[in-house]
Amino acid sequence: MKAAEQEQRQIIQQISDRNAEGRPRLAALDDMLDQLEERRAGLEARLKRAPTEEDFGERIGKLKAEVSP
Repeated sequence: MKAAEQEQRQIIQQISDRNAEGRPRLAALDDMLDQLEERRAGLEARLKRAPTEEDFGERIGKLKAEVSP
């Protein structure tokens, strides 16, 4: 996720630099930025669905209870 955020910052910087120099926008940079945003959003969604340490602790506790009378 950090890599995607860093790529986003770099592209944003390139867009800003081009704008400051009075150069036209590049659709390719805009498209890359959009793709990175989608990728980052997907990664965030996966992180939210990932089990936490507590989930694993609960699962281990239940398994131990089932295996050990």
